[in-house]
Amino acid sequence: MPYRIVSVVEGQGDVVAVPVLLRRFINQINPPVAIDIARPIRQPRGTLLKPGGIEAAVQFAATAMGDKGAVLVLLDSDGDCPKSNAPVLAERARNARNDSCRRHGPPRV
Repeated sequence: MPYRIVSVVEGQGDVVAVPVLLRRFINQINPPVAIDIARPIRQPRGTLLKPGGIEAAVQFAATAMGDKGAVLVLLDSDGDCPKSNAPVLAERARNARNDSCRRHGPPRV
């Protein structure tokens, strides 16, 4: 079973662009691992920022990911300070799937 990347994004343009960017990036690093890039899960920014929002999206993405893979969450800052928001959102996302974050690391290159 290939390593699977499931992303959570905000906008329709991101749904199209993120798989292309991931494929280009993977082609550059050329890992010796089969990687499947799933169609991104689109969630509105307001939903993700609400209590339980990013957590639910990460849980859903982790289910779609299966046993071996990664969840990637991409958000626009939209005028907010990424320096203050990113650590809080990253911690919330990690806590949503703490077991998965510790069990599986990135593919070995």
